[in-house]
Amino acid sequence: MTDHEARLEELAARVEIAQVILRLARGTDRRDRELMLACYHPDATDDHNMFRGSARDFAELVSTSDPAMWVATSHTTSPPLVELRGDVAWAETTAVGFHVGHADTGGSQAVLLIGCRYEDRFECRSGEWRIAHRTVIYDWAGQSALVPGDRPSRRMPFPDDFVVGTRDASDPSYVLRLEALR
Repeated sequence: MTDHEARLEELAARVEIAQVILRLARGTDRRDRELMLACYHPDATDDHNMFRGSARDFAELVSTSDPAMWVATSHTTSPPLVELRGDVAWAETTAVGFHVGHADTGGSQAVLLIGCRYEDRFECRSGEWRIAHRTVIYDWAGQSALVPGDRPSRRMPFPDDFVVGTRDASDPSYVLRLEALR
């Protein structure tokens, strides 16, 4: 293999790893079990601190969690820092998770903000990079309340012609993706 070919192979691995991390964030926000599972190797483990176990069980927990818990979530990730060693890689991704709760009887909504880092061990098996183990390191967290009329609230009266997301497969992005790829 030439130096040029080796650099192209490394670049392809880095892009594939970054795409897995982004797909996992999307799968988590949409509670999409199959998308989440496609990011992990079948024997992978996940340590989110409040959950420690198989990635399969984590995806099941997220996808079947009570939708009444959060109105919306959004995981914003940085580009990962990746180190490659043959068919193994380490990736660190800084993330901020936004979690918006349902309105209480007074109309206020809790907003949980979490700053963390995903420490991932990736393995390339059968030519495919996936997560073998994820550990979440929490750097900070805070909670605030949105009161009726605050702009970020999901209870804001969006005009009828606005495209509004959901935390499941009825999210408009699924249809928009299919339309874009026709």
